[in-house]
Amino acid sequence: KLWPEWLAGQMDKIKTTLASLDVAAPKFGDRCDIGTISYASALSYLDLRFAAFDWRSAYPAAAMWHKAFETRPSLLATKLVG
Repeated sequence: KLWPEWLAGQMDKIKTTLASLDVAAPKFGDRCDIGTISYASALSYLDLRFAAFDWRSAYPAAAMWHKAFETRPSLLATKLVG
């Protein structure tokens, strides 16, 4: 069984990272490297495993970047399915 305090701590880490990403994402442009691929993968994982966590509403710049980035053929070819 997971402890509520532990879960809250994990969500705090996710939210802190998303806040940083929301500031950084507009500067990514068309960059495609290990960093942007990692961010895109993490955001897609949130969509897959934590669908009820509406990160897109709280972090609109990150959401806009992710929406554009996930249309890349390489991302479409490796899209997570649950």
